[in-house]
Amino acid sequence: MSPKHPCKDCKNMISAKATRCKKCFGLSNRKENNPSWKGGLPKCLKCGKQLQSYGAKRCYGCNTKNNHKIGIYSYKHYGVGFPNCIDCGKKLGHYNSTRCRKCFGIKNGIHQQGENNPNYIHGQGRGKYSLEFRPGLKQEIRERDNFTCKCCGLKELNNKRGNKQINLTVHHIDYNKENCKKKNLVSVCIGCNSKVNFNRDYWFAYFTYIMENFLNG
Repeated sequence: MSPKHPCKDCKNMISAKATRCKKCFGLSNRKENNPSWKGGLPKCLKCGKQLQSYGAKRCYGCNTKNNHKIGIYSYKHYGVGFPNCIDCGKKLGHYNSTRCRKCFGIKNGIHQQGENNPNYIHGQGRGKYSLEFRPGLKQEIRERDNFTCKCCGLKELNNKRGNKQINLTVHHIDYNKENCKKKNLVSVCIGCNSKVNFNRDYWFAYFTYIMENFLNG
């Protein structure tokens, strides 16, 4: 049996492996007895809420309100507080915008409607394809183009959607679905078919030049 000796504080007899009894050990580990203890965590300067660290002066809520009040990001531009929407006057939630989400959507929608839309093609964007635009005609155009994309040069064997190989797409150069003249049709891969739907003036001039040299050559 291990020899006993008196507790360092209360002098009660304890085992040889300890210097204090359980009661005295607990009292010695109290915060006020710890040399690094700073008298408890500080409180928020604004609301008095108990904080979770010694380095903070305000709680999260009061610190956020204080940052908004002084405008820490763009105080010189907007003064105190967030700016207002230039259309409806609603208070914004940040400094990087001039319109609220609703007004921005309305404004953007107006700029993208009808002739202002970059994909607008004289009201025929949703038109149906001509009856002449049949699989036989598409096959003839692909054969004429040697089953090769006229934009990037991709072969039809490598034209894939996911893991599935698909035929090249036949594209209308002037974006008129009723104009099915062979000089107005060109073979493109699936990637280029999506690309040529934007910046249409450029692609119209590009394919017109390609086909003129191809047919004349």
